[in-house]
Amino acid sequence: MPENEHLLNQHSFIEATLGNNLWRQSQALCLEDGTKIMTRAKGVVELLPIKQNKRGLLLSAGIHGNETAPIELLDKLLTDCILGRIVVKRPTLLILGHPQAIKAEKRFVEHNMNRLFMGVHERKAFRGSIDAERANILELQVKRFASRHSLIEHYDLHTAIRDSTIERFALQPKREHEPITRVSELHRLVFKDMGVNALVYQHKPASTFSSYTSRTFKSDSYTVELGKVRRFGENDLERYTNTYNSLCGRVSDITHSVPPQDHQIEDITEFEVCHEIVKDDAAFELLVSEDAANFKEFEQGEMVSRSPCSEYTVQNEREFLIFPNNKVPIGQRAGLMLKRVNRR
Repeated sequence: MPENEHLLNQHSFIEATLGNNLWRQSQALCLEDGTKIMTRAKGVVELLPIKQNKRGLLLSAGIHGNETAPIELLDKLLTDCILGRIVVKRPTLLILGHPQAIKAEKRFVEHNMNRLFMGVHERKAFRGSIDAERANILELQVKRFASRHSLIEHYDLHTAIRDSTIERFALQPKREHEPITRVSELHRLVFKDMGVNALVYQHKPASTFSSYTSRTFKSDSYTVELGKVRRFGENDLERYTNTYNSLCGRVSDITHSVPPQDHQIEDITEFEVCHEIVKDDAAFELLVSEDAANFKEFEQGEMVSRSPCSEYTVQNEREFLIFPNNKVPIGQRAGLMLKRVNRR
């Protein structure tokens, strides 16, 4: 495919997203098997198989600009689609979330974009910021995609600021007025293929990107944490081979693992959020070390946070802390406390 290879020699997905060269926006690149590849906006590429269906898939990375491994995985995935190494069987939207933050090698520019979905970007405190404008663009692009193809599945890929006792884990958003539902067997198989070892069930609706797609389109959406933040060039992508193959399988509508005889996948640890720690005062303290790993364990009665307004002590026999961050602005989440809901 000389023309397609020439395109790749000129601009990779990352280069096209961070530079000024969009891949023929509004024009389709046609592959030998009839698949069309179209740039919809900067960092937003749509893959359309020749046989149309209503099984839309969204894969996103770079919602936080310094989380580079997932960005590199989607760059490789698009390259392999263009070169015919992956057969596209589902309408797929690939998104590199925050080009300006990616270019600056920063988590965000002014505001944490992964708190600005569900229309939060329209609030006065955020309106007009680079992060809010990008969140608005992504919402519009996903709406357009969902209106054409439906949207039934979304994986928003991240890496974490800190180490983690459980390196790879997925979070399932909570929808309004719906009970927490156990992750389906299909998605357990997908996560097993990815190397994900834990599932976290959110306890209330949120304004993250995966929550936006779950709440708006009723899609099976997940935030997937794949390890620790590293700079471009420092990621060992061979460590992500299983994750990459699983993502390719979703694009090709293939699940690789074979379910066991009893149709249960019991090697994934499951947690529910039992408390959200919010920084509610300038004197707020999160009582963990700066380098505390995700899934740090606490026993009943231990104090985890305190401020002049509140304190939190562990209510369950054991609880686990993820995303501890003492440096967030007042009013934002400083951590999530989890309780186990299954046993191996």
